[in-house]
Amino acid sequence: SLNSTDLLHWLGYTFGVMDHVAEHFRVYKVKTYGDMYFAVAGLPDSQHDYAEDQRTAAIRAVQAAAVCLQLFSGKYLHPDAGECLKAIAARNVIAAATKGKPIRNRKTTQISAAPSSQTSDSSQGTANTCAMRFGVSLGPAVAGVLGGVCPAFGVWGSTVNLASQMQVTGRAGNVHCTEAVVQAVMVDPDASWLSFEKPQLIFAKGFGNLSTYFLRTSDRAPPKALMVSLGIEWRTPRFYFEGAGGGVSVTGGAGGPMV
Repeated sequence: SLNSTDLLHWLGYTFGVMDHVAEHFRVYKVKTYGDMYFAVAGLPDSQHDYAEDQRTAAIRAVQAAAVCLQLFSGKYLHPDAGECLKAIAARNVIAAATKGKPIRNRKTTQISAAPSSQTSDSSQGTANTCAMRFGVSLGPAVAGVLGGVCPAFGVWGSTVNLASQMQVTGRAGNVHCTEAVVQAVMVDPDASWLSFEKPQLIFAKGFGNLSTYFLRTSDRAPPKALMVSLGIEWRTPRFYFEGAGGGVSVTGGAGGPMV
């Protein structure tokens, strides 16, 4: 377990990486709360005076969620910007060793070693796998600014609530999508590399029984420009993304709802 300071450092770094991913795919971060990252795609921006096509917005949202899962899947080396992760992991490992107890969860993920490091795996520092859970939904929403002492921009509506339910009912390390998202994505030829598992029936609070889909594993690498800007390198070139996951309205532990 992490103390409050370590947890703050961990979330700060994780959310920082997610901010870069969101910006790359033109996904707008609405806010974070706790370990949730709430973002939306398809809103009008300063360069466009119209709402973006839903298919394009859905694709970008799913891509952003999938790339976040990839970067924290353990297949990538993170730069010194993630030094806090190495320090946190080192303290945990030392504490466990000095008590003469076996280290819990031997399937640890080294995500905080400098790309050029020549040290052995055992000396690079390990951190528990960051298993994100994303929920994606597609549909209309209401956006605005709530005034008062601390004005804040927000997005509301059943689409947001459904995205949250997709996250809650999803699987760790996966992107859970509604049927509307899948239908929008699969008809676009630019998204031919995306595929989904067979539909499954789940109960979503406030919506009842729904047919939903998990994004399948893909061997498509994250955009090179994004990797360079973050200073992240591949650990194992043969594998890129692990898990069946994604999202338009996103809610997740160190992840969140994407609309």
